[in-house]
This record gives sequence, structure tokens and C-alpha cells, in this order.
Amino acid sequence: MATNKAELNKELTRALHQYGADYGFAITEKSIVKLIEAEVFDEIHLNSCGGKLLAEALMKSGKVLEQSDDEKSYIAVVRAGVANMNYALLALKLDGEDISIAAVAKEGLIKQGTAKGAVEKVIRNLCEKQ
Repeated sequence: MATNKAELNKELTRALHQYGADYGFAITEKSIVKLIEAEVFDEIHLNSCGGKLLAEALMKSGKVLEQSDDEKSYIAVVRAGVANMNYALLALKLDGEDISIAAVAKEGLIKQGTAKGAVEKVIRNLCEKQ
């Protein structure tokens, strides 16, 4: 895939600076580095996946914060974790029928796997649309 993990991490870092405080993330350089180091990254291939399909799956999963004009890049926030009480921030890139997803979430003492759960929720909603 053309999109790499570093590119999505750069987008997540920018999004954390811009939106993180609104969703309960601590916005210091140290906390952002820690979040990025613990991010979840996944790449999937779906037949006949386009920007509209991805946008619909994201809206069903959570809230789209940014969408590129060409409908190929997205920043979204998705609730996940125990009882969907925690937020994950996601950066997504569509390249043909391939989708790269990077997600970060603030975890407390009890790890809920929020970022992984958010990615799984988006993938599940994408697969429903197929």
C-alpha cells in the first residue's frame, strides 16, 4: 500500500493537537508521543470500496472530523472500550480499494483496547456495506 504508518501517525499528531482536548486527551508533547507509540495500525482490502462507502461507515461508527476534498483521507473520532465510554481518534487513508487505519486512545489503569475496538467497529461497518 502506498500509505504508510508514518504518514498516518503524522496526521494523528496534528489531529490530536487540534481536536484532542475536546475528547479528553492530554495535549502535551510527551503525552502525544506516548499515544502515537501505542497506536493501532491496520490495512485492509475491500472490493468496490470508495470514499462515499468509507464516509458512511465512519458516520455509522462515530463522527467524521475532517474529510479531504477527494474523499480519500479522513480524521474521525469513534467511541469504544467498555460500554463505549472512551474515545479513539482515527486517521484513515483510502488508496484504490485499500484502506489504512491508525488509531489512538487514552487508556487508564485498566486497559480497554479502545483503539483496537474502534478500528474493529469501522471495519465491521465497512464490511456491512459490501
